[in-house]
Amino acid sequence: MYFVLVWQYKNYVSDNAIEQLLKFVQQILFCIGHLIKEHTELCFVLATNLPTTLYSARKFLGIDRDNFHQDVVCPKCIKLYQIDEIVVNTGRQSFARTCDNLPFPRAKRPKTCGAQLAQKIILKNGSVKFYAYKTYCYKSIIDSLETLLKHPGLEEQCEKWKSRKIDDDLYADVYDGQIWKQFGYWKGNKPFLDLARSFGTHDSPSATVKIQASILCFASDIPAARKLCGFLGHSARRGCSHCYKEFPGGFGEQRNYGGFQDRDQWPKRSSQQHRRDAYRVKNCTSESASEKLASQLGVRYTVLLELPYYTSIEMCVIDPMHNLFLGTAKRVFSKWIENEIITKEGLEKIQKSIEEISSLSDIGRLPGNIKSNYGGYTAAQWKNFVLLFSMYSLKDVLSDQHLHYWQSFVLACRLLCKPCITKTDLMLADCKLLHFVKEYEKINGELAVTPNMHLHLHLKECVQNYGSIYGFWLFSFERYNGILGSYHTNNKTVEIQIMRKFMTSGILGNMQYHLPEEYRDFFLQGCRNQIDSKGTCPSLDNVLPLHLMMASCGPFIGKESVWADLTLISFESTYKLGSLDRNELASLRSVYLTLYPKITEASLNLATLYKKYKSLSVGGERYGSTAGFRLCPYAHIIASWCGDNGDINPGMQRPGIIRHFIVHSVEIDGKQAIHAFAIVNWLRLSEQDFGFGNPLSVWYARNFEDSGPAVFLPVQRIHSKFLFACKLYSGQQYFICSPICRRILL
Repeated sequence: MYFVLVWQYKNYVSDNAIEQLLKFVQQILFCIGHLIKEHTELCFVLATNLPTTLYSARKFLGIDRDNFHQDVVCPKCIKLYQIDEIVVNTGRQSFARTCDNLPFPRAKRPKTCGAQLAQKIILKNGSVKFYAYKTYCYKSIIDSLETLLKHPGLEEQCEKWKSRKIDDDLYADVYDGQIWKQFGYWKGNKPFLDLARSFGTHDSPSATVKIQASILCFASDIPAARKLCGFLGHSARRGCSHCYKEFPGGFGEQRNYGGFQDRDQWPKRSSQQHRRDAYRVKNCTSESASEKLASQLGVRYTVLLELPYYTSIEMCVIDPMHNLFLGTAKRVFSKWIENEIITKEGLEKIQKSIEEISSLSDIGRLPGNIKSNYGGYTAAQWKNFVLLFSMYSLKDVLSDQHLHYWQSFVLACRLLCKPCITKTDLMLADCKLLHFVKEYEKINGELAVTPNMHLHLHLKECVQNYGSIYGFWLFSFERYNGILGSYHTNNKTVEIQIMRKFMTSGILGNMQYHLPEEYRDFFLQGCRNQIDSKGTCPSLDNVLPLHLMMASCGPFIGKESVWADLTLISFESTYKLGSLDRNELASLRSVYLTLYPKITEASLNLATLYKKYKSLSVGGERYGSTAGFRLCPYAHIIASWCGDNGDINPGMQRPGIIRHFIVHSVEIDGKQAIHAFAIVNWLRLSEQDFGFGNPLSVWYARNFEDSGPAVFLPVQRIHSKFLFACKLYSGQQYFICSPICRRILL
């Protein structure tokens, strides 16, 4: 029964279809009971007790899909009311209640809101029903935390951040940002994260646990962020949530968001001043006075100010997904088409260029049919277009001046869209964004500048506060919105129907930890496969640790413990045995001496045999080879390993094509160690770039570096994969390579 409901919610099967399935299973059990006489009684008992409706199935499993609060929302002032308060019954008649909220209680003549909370509906049988105009469904945070605390291993996961060791120069996660490090220091209190059980730990399902929780940040698009965090809209005179820069433009006029030459003189907002100004706006005696003062100060009151630790400027983060991709990328591309900088023929040429580039299935949605569909591109499609396809496809379509500032934008996005970013790269990304907005304003005019372009110059502060943008951008949130939007409803009381389905899906996901132990091994794995099929995060087992990520670049010193650590490397089940010849053994010996600079050649004893594989996974990311046709597209990698003439050079990144993988055993100072290598053909750099600028690079397609020690690449040294387009110039084939950012979670 548990599997059937999980299967329904993960594959969006209708309720009627499930009930028909249950009834059919019941009839099968009756039929088996008639055919097999020795099991007649058992089959009849099973068939009789089998639920045949979804109501009885949920009751059988103990699923309460209505375990949430329902409040009625005033459609005008958004005050909340209990569901049983919206109807007034005088004894003779019933009518819908009106909102009695006083928005400005200090006014000389306070006025109530007066908006109706519900509409009156007369049913076919003559009875009268009242339906709320707006309903707010809310699941208790306490209940949700209690559910999380029952998950096995939660305490260990919550404690892992305390044992992280990371260079101070890196922003890899929220733990590396200033907010996490300084959190809880308001009014001289102890740091919140140093208090006992500040994250909530768990000893047993029946133990009483005291949990201390707080809000860390608020991430959304611009309109929602301004309403939630207490700022004016982006069209206001003071429309920035991070500085007091004023945007010229009167009523009915387009705001001028340009002016980047004086960036260092922009007056910064402070959370303390924002709190004082917001309470001044709240204490106004009329709506007109409130709006006037809010316009002057650039703030509004928000109930979040009742949280004593709330810092409005720092906690209102800029979402890079909306800011960079759904904002600037989409706007600039649309502007090019509006101004006929890109014509219809140009769009066709762009689409043709995109199709020339090799693609991988694990990079997400591709920007397809750009001529007619670019307006409906998702954030993931814009992200892939900007990072991987745009510099190649726009080369012969845009003029040099437009392509120049777009290149700055692309390079900035590539730097920011790293799971782990250094402080140097962050400063460089900020400089690239500043150059982009200045050049864009210079060429297209001040009125073409958008609020998102101004906010680009505050992204650096958000990364400094919260670490890598992977920690606070909204791709996962938007993806989950898509899952909720795919739930089928009857277009009436949509909020309640979606909430019920959401509750049921969550309960089914948590139920896997509390199923009966009997027969658990037979059925649990199939249920988990269904649960993990959609809308879930990567397994924690596939998270690549910091030391392995750092091994993919930089010098070799201090990384000796990484090369023989194969715990996060997964191999396929089949392999072939091979043997190394004398030249290969000499090259491999040189590789070991490079990886372990403190050992001597006499301390090495290399095995002649090795295991040969077609593919493997490093930290959950799969790599293929030309030995396996199906995974051949995953054989194109980039690594800092090969220099000129096949020698090892850790400072130069070079693309290569993996022929196959080997697992080799070596004895170092009497101790056995096993290593995994990729056998790579390294591409040779072209003398001409044919006008393809950074981040693209041009390499000979069939001309490789000489064989040498660099042929043996430790798989931990693989930096990333790359996409490429094959071009023919003067009878010679070239690869135009576009590197893919490696997806590493820390």
